[in-house]
Amino acid sequence: MESEKPDSLQLHFRRSVPVAFIDRLIRRQEWIYQEAHQQCFSNPLYGEPEAKWMLGYTERALFKSELRKAAIDSGLPCEDVGHNANNCNYVRVSAGNIRITAHRVPTPGSFVPEAESRKQDASVNQFLDEYIDEGLLRVPLPKIQHAKEIVFYILHGSIINLDGKKPFLEVATPDSELSTYRWNSSFLDLRQAYMADARKDATKEVEDKAKPKPKKDRGEGTNE
Repeated sequence: MESEKPDSLQLHFRRSVPVAFIDRLIRRQEWIYQEAHQQCFSNPLYGEPEAKWMLGYTERALFKSELRKAAIDSGLPCEDVGHNANNCNYVRVSAGNIRITAHRVPTPGSFVPEAESRKQDASVNQFLDEYIDEGLLRVPLPKIQHAKEIVFYILHGSIINLDGKKPFLEVATPDSELSTYRWNSSFLDLRQAYMADARKDATKEVEDKAKPKPKKDRGEGTNE
């Protein structure tokens, strides 16, 4: 793994979000998509066109429910928030100054469709734009961990390959204009990074225990 800056999005995410939250979503995603397919294509009230049309909505709804459960099980606060158009709601998870929402997209790395509420949420990431031209700044940037809020997206969906339909799961940080991602990683790569962190912490703990402890200087000629 490449060395990371102490003030990086990926490192801040891993330090703020429990690995249990990541693990539950990885473990449950395949079930979510299988259950959505079952509900849509086994419903006698739907023909195939209706089932195909409902599939994406059902995957989105089930994933939203699992996101809420993952947050609760991991001890993270979450809330149901309505879009400005009042046409649907979404789940927003908090982990320190991190705000996480989930979005179903057609392909890995796809941009989430614009919506007024999404623009408002992502506007807090405006300070991240300056990190690209950090060398041009005349004043220091605020540390990422000290920012008021940072918005992260969980991107989920499925693609068709030679082995059939394969789900994907990613985490991404949008810029304030929803035009690009400042950081994007698959959940599997992210999980590997969590494991590397755990190995590093375990090694450090062993090294700390192996260091000889300095003897206390009891001094001479003191009265006890």
